[in-house]
Amino acid sequence: MTATTKVQAAKAVAATGKRPSIAQDEALEQETNFDFRGTEYTIPAPLDMPVEVMELAGSDDTVAMLKALLGEDQWAVFLSEKPKMRDLLEFAEAISEAAGFGEPGN
Repeated sequence: MTATTKVQAAKAVAATGKRPSIAQDEALEQETNFDFRGTEYTIPAPLDMPVEVMELAGSDDTVAMLKALLGEDQWAVFLSEKPKMRDLLEFAEAISEAAGFGEPGN
């Protein structure tokens, strides 16, 4: 992103007072925070995500991808809740929505 694009995105956020869109997050290089069952998690800005996430994105190893995306500490927090498979699927969906996976440009 160019410096001009970053400034425009920052102005749009300031003017609306709303959470940035995925495109604005990318332009501002901001991490994304989201809540899952009362616990706040943070996803790195798209360009700061580990390369391993991209490597695992096309695989069937959802657990490894989520672990790579969240990092060891946040993954341990999720596991401390003793999640079931149903919880894992809901968590993966919450991450997907928060990160904008599947949206154009992502």
